[in-house]
Amino acid sequence: MADNIGVYRSVTPQDIDALWGLIVQAGPGLTSLPKNREMLEKKLARAEASFKHQLPKEACLFLFVLEDPELKKVVGLSGIEATAGFHVPFYDYKISLISQACEPLAEYHEHPILQLVNDYQHYSELCSLLLHPTYRRQGSSYLLSHARCLFISQHPEYFSEYIMAEIRGLCDSNGLSPFWEGLGRHFFSMNFKQADYLTVMSNKDYIAELMPHYPIYIELLPKSAQEAIGVTHPESRSALKMLKQEGFTYHNYIDIFDGGPAVEARIEDLKTVKESQVLPCRHSESAVEGAFYLLSRNEGDFRATIAKASLDKAEHILIDSKIARLLDVTEGSNLKFCPLFFKHEQ
Repeated sequence: MADNIGVYRSVTPQDIDALWGLIVQAGPGLTSLPKNREMLEKKLARAEASFKHQLPKEACLFLFVLEDPELKKVVGLSGIEATAGFHVPFYDYKISLISQACEPLAEYHEHPILQLVNDYQHYSELCSLLLHPTYRRQGSSYLLSHARCLFISQHPEYFSEYIMAEIRGLCDSNGLSPFWEGLGRHFFSMNFKQADYLTVMSNKDYIAELMPHYPIYIELLPKSAQEAIGVTHPESRSALKMLKQEGFTYHNYIDIFDGGPAVEARIEDLKTVKESQVLPCRHSESAVEGAFYLLSRNEGDFRATIAKASLDKAEHILIDSKIARLLDVTEGSNLKFCPLFFKHEQ
């Protein structure tokens, strides 16, 4: 891992052109990032108002970008919804089991079913994870995913007791989703890309009006749809792995459009939240020898990175002066830090 993999910071309205470029080149299935520039502008405005404490906490959306500091180029995005389903129903399918027996015929059967539920209503939600393909290396992906948890640990007043994340399900380069074709298509006169786009652009009333509210027997779905249930898109497998390292678990909930898995955790049980500490920092003009840490400034606008650091006996954390400039912290400023959960490669 390089000593400087970029800086993770709060988004600004000036990032729109760079973010629009990332979104345009992304494939289908990123529900929270529609290819609509006006909607993106509204999201950035909402994020700006959230960081400035201008919204009710339940309505807050916190978006962050990963920036290549050498090229001054935005290469990634990730975010946190303070409250999933705030003023809007939040839907998932829950996989359950129905048992049926007939004693006179000596028949007993168990059938897995899908039930439309709102069980994640009012959870906080990790969302909008997107990274430029050329930056999809271990450190950058880790920073983009886990730095959000440092922010959550700094501002617990904004978030629920529980948090969840929906992982992108299977769909091909043309936007064809086997789960949608096998199920959703029968209730909507539109393809997956259209439904995916509509779910962000509307108030989602159409889901309640058109989606079946009775149990769906999974055995009656086409085999391709059955095989897509709970399966992660290849490009999102590393994201799911990192969330599991953080402490998220799968409890048989899936996305209603592409069938991708939804994972959940209690915020106080997240590894980054539990294992992070705060210490004043000292700067070194020479290279710092030590372990790699996830680091963030603990006051002011949020900025984070991954870099080598060491803890001294005087209860300070020692960082390279270049990292101090990257985080925009002065000698003695408090840093929040957490050890990494994966085995890094230098």
